[in-house]
Amino acid sequence: MEAGDPKESFYIGPLTDTTSVHLNQWPSEELLPNWRPTMESLFWKILSAGKELLSLIALSLNLDENYFEKISALNKPEAFLRLLRYPGELGSSEEICGASPHSDYGMITLLMTNGVPGLQICKEKLKQPQVWEDVSHVEGAIIVNIGDMMERWTNCVYQSTLHRVMPTGKERYSVAFFMDPPSDCVVECFESCCSESSPPRHAWIDLGSMRFIVESLHASNTDMTLFEMSFLMFLGGQETPMNFLTDPQPLGGKIYIEAKRCSSVLVDDPQSCFKQSGQP
Repeated sequence: MEAGDPKESFYIGPLTDTTSVHLNQWPSEELLPNWRPTMESLFWKILSAGKELLSLIALSLNLDENYFEKISALNKPEAFLRLLRYPGELGSSEEICGASPHSDYGMITLLMTNGVPGLQICKEKLKQPQVWEDVSHVEGAIIVNIGDMMERWTNCVYQSTLHRVMPTGKERYSVAFFMDPPSDCVVECFESCCSESSPPRHAWIDLGSMRFIVESLHASNTDMTLFEMSFLMFLGGQETPMNFLTDPQPLGGKIYIEAKRCSSVLVDDPQSCFKQSGQP
C-alpha cells in the first residue's frame, strides 16, 4: 500500500526496564478509570505465559527449560503490548491490507483477537506465488507467531511466520504481545540446531542491530539499493549476504565486498559511503 496500512495502534511497554517505563503515555484516570492497572496486569500475565512457552520451545530443542534465561534473553526483556484496531469501512479487497505482509523480528508474538477474521499466514514464504491461508478463530486460545530471531537461533527449525491482515468489511480488534529480548542479546545458532551436515545458515547478530536493519528498511519503504541493504547487514554483524525472508534471491557478493570495505571506516553519514562506492 502506498498510503500505508490503515490500522490504528496503541503501544505499551516495556514495563520490565525502569529506565524506559516512563516513556509510556497513559490516558488520564478520569477519562479511562482503572484502564492503566488493567493493561499493566494483562502485560505481566501474558509475559508469564510467554516465558512458559519459551521453556517448552527450549525443551523441544533438547535444551534446558531455562535456557533462554541462561543466555539473558529474558533478562529485562524488551517486550511490548500493542492494541490494534482495523477499521471496517474499508470493505473487502485484495488491493488493501489491514496489515501488509511481514514477519515479526523478535522471539515470539502472542496474539489475541475479538474473533473477526482477516488474519492470514503464508507457510511457504520463499515460494512464488505465495499462498495465503486464513487463521481460524478458536475461542479462548492464543495465536503464537514465531519471530525472525527464533528462526535464526534454531537454524530454521522454527521458521518465522509470514502473515498479513486482510479487511473483511467488519471492524477488527486484536492484542499483540511481542516477546523481544534486551537489545544486547546475541542471536547465534543454538548448538543443538546445527551440525556438520546442517551448519548455521546465519552469522550472529544482536537484537539492537537487527532492529536497526528492520527499521531502516521500513523507514525507506524498502526502496533501498542492494548495496545499502548489504551495508546495513554488515554493520549488523552479517558475515555473509543474507536472504530476505520474502525474497529467495541472495544479495550479490560484489556488493557485499564493497559494503565490507566501506564499513571499515567510521562515517557519520552512511550516504557519503554509498557515494564513495559509486552507488546512487
